[in-house]
Amino acid sequence: MIIGIDARPLTQLRNGMRNYSVSLLDALAKIDKKNKYILYVNDYPVSNLNNFGVRVVKVKPFLSKIFFLTHYLSVDKVDVLHSLAFALPIPLPTMKKCKFVVTIPDLGFEICPSWVSAKEYSYWTITTRLAAFSANRIIAISDNTKKDIMHFYKIPENKISVTHCGVSEIFKPVNNLEALEQCMKKYDLPPDFILYVASLHPRKNLVTLLRAFSRFKKDCNIKQKLVIEGVEPSTNLAVITEKLNIKNDVIYIKNCLHEDLPLLYNLAQFSVYPSLYEGFGLPPLESMACGTPVIASNSSSIPEVVGDAGILVDPCNEGELAHAIYNLSTDGNLRSKLSRSGLQRSKLFTWERTAKETIAVYNEVLDDKKS
Repeated sequence: MIIGIDARPLTQLRNGMRNYSVSLLDALAKIDKKNKYILYVNDYPVSNLNNFGVRVVKVKPFLSKIFFLTHYLSVDKVDVLHSLAFALPIPLPTMKKCKFVVTIPDLGFEICPSWVSAKEYSYWTITTRLAAFSANRIIAISDNTKKDIMHFYKIPENKISVTHCGVSEIFKPVNNLEALEQCMKKYDLPPDFILYVASLHPRKNLVTLLRAFSRFKKDCNIKQKLVIEGVEPSTNLAVITEKLNIKNDVIYIKNCLHEDLPLLYNLAQFSVYPSLYEGFGLPPLESMACGTPVIASNSSSIPEVVGDAGILVDPCNEGELAHAIYNLSTDGNLRSKLSRSGLQRSKLFTWERTAKETIAVYNEVLDDKKS
């Protein structure tokens, strides 16, 4: 089987989908020695991918892109084309052989259009709807995304396959005291801190966390700091934290090296992830894989990831979040219990498993004569 992977969106993808795409490609290259792959890219660097040919497709206008790629699919005799995010090329009548698979990671822009600009909303709704209707099979990265696709686009359930994301092997417990100490010095970290790994995107719900953290600090005499990774301090945040009287209790790490992130998780007492909506939600899984307890949102796909291995709270209830922070800060036995259960649960999510399930989708869609 010849499988085409449309990886051209990689240069535009945000962190979560870029991680999904790169990790999936790496896992496919490692485990699949049978099928031939052709990676369609636009100058994106690719290396160490066995069984992968690379074709550079440089066409800028969107409509030209989706039509132009079909020419190469015919030339390369592709059996299945997998687009890694949202968009698919327009099938031509002469392309009866090629099947189309698209990954739709989430429908956040449909859930709350105000989270994106008007231009982004128009683009995502058009391309995603077209892809959903024209694909032979849709890959959703969570059961929650599958339900959203069925709800918003009225796609039949049997057309959607769920393949959960995995967690990178670099996320694991670290016993190297020297490395941990160097990380503390490098980022000027306190001995006890709570970790938030995300961004300033409205759906990440940072302001609610800051309010909950302020209530926690006000109600108990504990010297813990809140470390925020992935966010650059701003005037707006300074105003918020000063008003909440926690300005000196919040530490920002904007440019954390990827290889240092597991060390941050290991150093943290626990992590908090109060996101309002996620297609999957990697940070809680990364935290659990490091043996670091998790407080996370009980909304969207996050319960699928965390299960009963963490504390799930209503992300809109700052009082509930503050109470969970207090409980986990003061109960060492609870932290130990969640550390063990989190480590165990994280083993369920591997990129090898994701790759195997993705290959199964390719085989199924090629064998489905009715698709």
